[in-house]
Amino acid sequence: IENLLTCLAVLCMQWAMCQSAIPVIS
Repeated sequence: IENLLTCLAVLCMQWAMCQSAIPVIS
């Protein structure tokens, strides 16, 4: 992957949003 750091940054942001959404759902 060419933009590996950018890809990891996006995945990290998405994971953070998912983590913050878990308490709201449950």
